[in-house]
Amino acid sequence: MNPKIAVSAKSIVIQQYLKGKSRDDIARGCGLSAGTISNIISEWRAKLGQYVVEDLRELGINLKRSVMNPLQCARGFKIISMLETLGVDQDQFEEFISGINMHCRKIDGLEPGKIASYLADLLAFSKTVQFSQIWQYIDKNKKRKRRFRTV
Repeated sequence: MNPKIAVSAKSIVIQQYLKGKSRDDIARGCGLSAGTISNIISEWRAKLGQYVVEDLRELGINLKRSVMNPLQCARGFKIISMLETLGVDQDQFEEFISGINMHCRKIDGLEPGKIASYLADLLAFSKTVQFSQIWQYIDKNKKRKRRFRTV
């Protein structure tokens, strides 16, 4: 009769499997036979379905290779989904962001993180003055400022 394997031990086996470790490596690390490891993985696969298990395992292996954690992967997926919803081409967006970063580095003191704040200020300002009339607005206020200095 086979002894019952604790749920915590099964969980460790599945975690190691999802990280891409081989059945024999998992068996050595957990102190179980390779057959027991196969049975635990097979039981788990049956509960989830073969397709999902292999996808999860492949994801775990790829995350490990790319030195990325699941949270970073989820954030990246969320951003890509948002871009697709907005109809933004992913390749063009990468070029756009790289361009902004490069131009910010050329302008002393401009940090990429501040761009959104500056754009919000500019948009708020544009509600009082149209973009096409900004230079006229600046000239008008310069003249007004000079008049106050002379008074």
